[in-house]
Amino acid sequence: MIGCRRPPHGDQIGDVHSKTMMNEMFTSPSEPLIVIEGLAAIRARPALQLGLVESDRLCFLITRILHWACENDDWGGCGKSAVVTLLDDGAVCVATDAQPLSVTEDEYGRVPLTFAFTSVMTGPTSANGLSLVTAFSNRVVVEATNDGHTWQQEFAEDAAVSPARLIGSAQGRGTKITFWPKDEYFPKPRDGQALEEALSDFRTHHPAFSLSVCDEHALAGPWLHSE
Repeated sequence: MIGCRRPPHGDQIGDVHSKTMMNEMFTSPSEPLIVIEGLAAIRARPALQLGLVESDRLCFLITRILHWACENDDWGGCGKSAVVTLLDDGAVCVATDAQPLSVTEDEYGRVPLTFAFTSVMTGPTSANGLSLVTAFSNRVVVEATNDGHTWQQEFAEDAAVSPARLIGSAQGRGTKITFWPKDEYFPKPRDGQALEEALSDFRTHHPAFSLSVCDEHALAGPWLHSE
């Protein structure tokens, strides 16, 4: 909520005078009340969410996905490796062996995959950074593989385009997140070598996690670094 001033405290908060003061405080024509809901509230403060240095923002967003992928909590994760690819069309793909988010309703009536990518989550879970991907991307496609099946769900304009759908059978488990970052928040061109260097902090703090970076639109052809 922006543009709202706190009302005065007092013992007579319920009387007519106090109610009049409150109405004036919250409906001042010179300071209108603005309510921002959902993921739009995240974009209201991009520097707070992504950092002040524009060249580091893409790395920060990718790192939020990687933290979810390698950490162990009730919202998937527990992965041991990931490949980050800068695609020719400007998209970024993060493919990991992490346990995918569930595509079936939980005890609260939520579908974890949909909820994590469309809701502002609170609490210690590492999945609370996944909604940033949706908030700062034109389009997001998530593929979740588990129990012999691969499910896909697409997001755009801060919401799910459709429910998760079964697209095929597959062995093992994994999650692939492909997103098209909004140009106004992330500078171009996107450099694979620069991204590799920027991810060094993540490597330092997660030495057992295998991470590879590939740049498909490098001038000299695909550039790949693996460690």
